[in-house]
Amino acid sequence: MKKIVLLTLIILLCSVSVAFGYVIGNSNLPLSDYPDFDRYRYKKPTAPYSRNQYDDSRYRSEVENYIQDARNYVEAADNDIERIIEAKQEAIASANEAVDDYNRYVRGY
Repeated sequence: MKKIVLLTLIILLCSVSVAFGYVIGNSNLPLSDYPDFDRYRYKKPTAPYSRNQYDDSRYRSEVENYIQDARNYVEAADNDIERIIEAKQEAIASANEAVDDYNRYVRGY
């Protein structure tokens, strides 16, 4: 019975983590969270209550600014991904170098 409950709990946790986009494991990101686009800095424009030329123009401008902010956010995220890949490759190269140094030491080179 305990095994069934434990197995059910594990399956439930895994499915919830996938559903909410949460990755289980260690992270180098602060608080294991990447900043969401809409959470703090950017506010999605809302349609004006009245329909006149000024409000239409202002709303269009806000949407255009919001789209540009989204493009900037995506570009910055892509840059972050590149930095992460580079750091990962450097860590692997450093670990491989340490193994090579150790192997040379053991062999007496």
